[in-house]
Amino acid sequence: MKKEIIIALVTISTILVSVWGYRYLLGSNLLERNFNFYTIFNEVKDIEIATEVLVNGLKVGTVTDINLMPDNVNKIRVDFEVDKDIRIPNYTKAVIKSDGLMGGRFIDLEFDKMCSGNGDCAEDGDLIEGQVVGLLGSMVSISEFDKYTASLGNSVSGMMGDSSSTVDPSQTFANLDKAISNLENITLELSTLLQRSNASLQQSFSNLSAITGNIASNDDKINAIIQNLETTSQKIASLNLDQTLGGVNGAVSSAETTITELSSTIAEAKSSISSLQNVIDGVNDQKGSLGMLIHDNSLYENLDNTSNQLNLLLQDLRLNPKRYVNVSVFGKKQKEYTVPDDDPASGN
Repeated sequence: MKKEIIIALVTISTILVSVWGYRYLLGSNLLERNFNFYTIFNEVKDIEIATEVLVNGLKVGTVTDINLMPDNVNKIRVDFEVDKDIRIPNYTKAVIKSDGLMGGRFIDLEFDKMCSGNGDCAEDGDLIEGQVVGLLGSMVSISEFDKYTASLGNSVSGMMGDSSSTVDPSQTFANLDKAISNLENITLELSTLLQRSNASLQQSFSNLSAITGNIASNDDKINAIIQNLETTSQKIASLNLDQTLGGVNGAVSSAETTITELSSTIAEAKSSISSLQNVIDGVNDQKGSLGMLIHDNSLYENLDNTSNQLNLLLQDLRLNPKRYVNVSVFGKKQKEYTVPDDDPASGN
């Protein structure tokens, strides 16, 4: 019974660790209680489960679920969780941004300060306003873009000889020529770098293609594994672990009681063995009657002689009863006993 209990506990522990590890790889820690929020987007390209949720570049959470809205398929609901130590204000905006030209996309939580806790914090399960920006919007903010366009406008005005501009046209053209020269050098260096790295890039793309191909070819197996894990987690949820653990505790308590009784029995057995050993030691040391009886041969010889004499007496009594019993019938005188020649006692 104990072996079956251990096997069951090990199996349950293995399944729980597997489910926890799978969820942990997806970015969700089952052992922590985080804040869960959701937002609505028009499109979520490259946004997947376990996509990072950032605040100013710092990871504070992950995407946990993505679903189409049942009443409007043009809207997509994205659920995400935020670390329990991060309290975001209720006016936070969740913005989908791109992580560079070759990078993926992430969700950036935008707010100006942490909430104070006086009714201005977003609560667990709240809706967070969503927004999607393009690649340029992800790399440059609107305010910076306005500043760059204003500066460019002033430079163009100076180049065209605007009388209100203080920029020297000749200096502007000189700077422009220098910029074009620098751009040419950069382009040449970039071309050389690409030529040198062409083989490595092709190999990298080939490896990436092979990896994605393997993933696609094993899509059924991956789905089967996920379904098996979900089925296992449902079975674990349906188990009455409280009663099982209660039974295990009862069995352990009974085992402890049995071990205590067994220890007491062993102690008594040791005491009895010790007493018996003392008796045996006394016999071996010829102490007492039993020791002398075992080790003294004279007592045995006396008993043997006595036994022989008793046998002879009984035999003589059987063969010659008149020798020991005198019977007179009607006053007749008993004849005197004569020892026979073959008297068995005559030789002793």
